[in-house]
Amino acid sequence: MKSNEQFIDLNAEDTCEANICDLLNEIQILKEQVHSLTKPVLNHQEASEYLNITPAYLYKLNSKNTIPYCRPNQGKLTYLKTDLDMYLMSSRRKSLQELETEL
Repeated sequence: MKSNEQFIDLNAEDTCEANICDLLNEIQILKEQVHSLTKPVLNHQEASEYLNITPAYLYKLNSKNTIPYCRPNQGKLTYLKTDLDMYLMSSRRKSLQELETEL
């Protein structure tokens, strides 16, 4: 006797259920990214992603005291997001229009 149940293959790419699963996964990833962007204090990995640099290069910036960081109780490195923003804006160049208005 055959069963009337249909089995849904969630790995099949053309099913609505698979598309829904893909969308739910993407939503979860976006939630994690939004959460890390709204945090005032970032860990080393989050800070390197925020600055779009490798964690190794961020360690190099730390060793040269180029970028401010915190290390509470000699533990893990943390970074204030405001400090990272200031670092990103530290080499800002003025536009021609801004230079002309200063004259």
